[in-house]
Amino acid sequence: MTISGSAVPFISPGASIRIGVKDKAVHLGFGNGDDYMGTLLTIRERYFVFCETEEKRAWLIDGASAVLHLLRAYLKFYLGDAAVSVYFKYSDGDITEASYGTAYMGAAAAFEVLAHPSNQILPIYPKNSVETEERTVTLGTKRKEDVTILKSTTSNFTLKERVDQICQALLQITAYYDDLSTTSGYGFRVLNSPRRTLEGFE
Repeated sequence: MTISGSAVPFISPGASIRIGVKDKAVHLGFGNGDDYMGTLLTIRERYFVFCETEEKRAWLIDGASAVLHLLRAYLKFYLGDAAVSVYFKYSDGDITEASYGTAYMGAAAAFEVLAHPSNQILPIYPKNSVETEERTVTLGTKRKEDVTILKSTTSNFTLKERVDQICQALLQITAYYDDLSTTSGYGFRVLNSPRRTLEGFE
């Protein structure tokens, strides 16, 4: 049982009581990081609410559309940032859009864009280069010659990696809410405050 209250002048005492609540083991399994298609299949089965706070509207959307929206917002934000965009290899319009048949099908179109092979390998920005040293030794002669070659390997942070990061964050959110919704026991909250009647954007 917990009892809490805020400081004066906004006094709002309250109590939260739960009966028979048991600790549950945490099981968060979102794949091993290599199953990109499996992650997309998992996220498309979930739904999210996006809120527009200025116009006070909200939308219930599928997981694939949520991921694609967050990806586009991320790209647009950093392409508009002069300090960051100079390092970007991605340009607006590089993404291969959904085919005409699924262009207006919502979840199907979003899933097609995210799963498209050419979109997965789109570079966003370069990663740090990896320096390696290769040494060659000539054997079978009286005189051995060692040759050392320095190699630099560069790679890019891709669209697939960014999509995977977004999916993992959303799946952790859903796991948190799944955990709350399956808590054992009974609970209720006693509040002596008009705040309990407020709802929505207000």
